[in-house]
Amino acid sequence: MVEFIFNKPAGKFTKLLRSSEEHFSINLSMLLKWSPYKTETELMKQFDSIGNHGTKFIIYNLLETDDGENELDFYSDTKDIQLPRAAGAPKVSEKGSSQTIGQEYISNQLLYSLREYLSILYLRPHPVFRIILRGEVVKHHNIADDIKFHEFIRYKPRTAPDSEVVVVKTIGFPKEAPHVNTHGFSVYHKNRLIIPFWRVLNDDDHRGNGVVGVLEADFIEPTLNKQGFKKTAVLEKLELRLKQMTLEYWDLHCGLILSQQLNKKLLEEIQDKKSNEMSRITGVDSPKVGSEGGLFQCHAISLWHFQEKEKLIVLPPIILPPNHEYPLRGSNIITS
Repeated sequence: MVEFIFNKPAGKFTKLLRSSEEHFSINLSMLLKWSPYKTETELMKQFDSIGNHGTKFIIYNLLETDDGENELDFYSDTKDIQLPRAAGAPKVSEKGSSQTIGQEYISNQLLYSLREYLSILYLRPHPVFRIILRGEVVKHHNIADDIKFHEFIRYKPRTAPDSEVVVVKTIGFPKEAPHVNTHGFSVYHKNRLIIPFWRVLNDDDHRGNGVVGVLEADFIEPTLNKQGFKKTAVLEKLELRLKQMTLEYWDLHCGLILSQQLNKKLLEEIQDKKSNEMSRITGVDSPKVGSEGGLFQCHAISLWHFQEKEKLIVLPPIILPPNHEYPLRGSNIITS
């Protein structure tokens, strides 16, 4: 490493010696040998594009994959740096198709695109600096703006060091639902993204599929690389609560999505899982899915919805047992 300091009166950079001139010269010669810049003058020109302050990353001498391609893709998008898509990955579908909508959703794009990842790196636009990638400013993207049928749920961690901490979580469905097959919570810490689309449910359960959310969890401590949180009892309780909220929201609101996409197989699976519970509570056999439409249940003992072509009919709610606790109680929800 070599260091320079800008001398304002002289208008030029001067060497910052931490030990000796000889040690500085050895480091500089090694840097010039292994960097893309062969002279000190050429190296110092890199500061011209930074201005009065900033940080500049230079990527070069990339490794190649087994297929002979660079490990980073600079050619598919001249304003982005991407990871090559794995062999056998699905090809991009025709523009406008439901498969393309799912592929273009940010939860999938950020797996490959550095620009997409940087766009959601901060929950709120950073007040001090901008991120410039390949000469173009990265536009801020708020994931919460992509959520429809959203609710704001307050969560107060009981074991947090600050007992007054209250977290407001945004939960709902992606605007592109039901064409987006994803779920998870994007968790931020002090405005910085730690985990994007944290999956809190098993992949083999249709319940909760499509439910996404955003929260800022300043009460838990991230790991040093900012790619996760330290395993603590507070984190475990948060994960458990997020699971509960996901299933509660799905049970109450899945009809808003399923009514847009009558998937008979999915409806039958949901109905089969809930029919036994429905019969046990009401003493009445659950209705069956018909050929012209479908009956499905978003909450096992709440409302039945009937899908008939383009028309959605909501049947009256079943009277609940006196000791039943309705999920997502209104006292904890601000709905917009």
